[in-house]
Amino acid sequence: MALKTVVDNATETVKAPLYFVTVGLVYIGYIAVFLGISYISPTYIRLASNVAYILVGLLLAYKFNPLRGATAVTEADTRLIFVCAVFIIFNLGITEYALMFFDTVKTTIGI
Repeated sequence: MALKTVVDNATETVKAPLYFVTVGLVYIGYIAVFLGISYISPTYIRLASNVAYILVGLLLAYKFNPLRGATAVTEADTRLIFVCAVFIIFNLGITEYALMFFDTVKTTIGI
């Protein structure tokens, strides 16, 4: 059996039960990392944001690659696409707000 078939079958099998758990863990982990980075060094916020964009892009590129042939889009796939879109918008808004906030703090304090 080809590696592509094995990986596709494995993702289809575990996709539904682990979907909500994974989304929750990603959001909790992202918030924890974001708060930790902003406490240690706000300059790394942009780097963490870019890493999140790359991971989401790789996930979507793997799952919906047109070179893999025609694939049916399931209900779980539509939820995945929606969650990725919301995550990108949320990530962009939070990142820009945090950078603006820390710039304001720096100018107010005079650092």
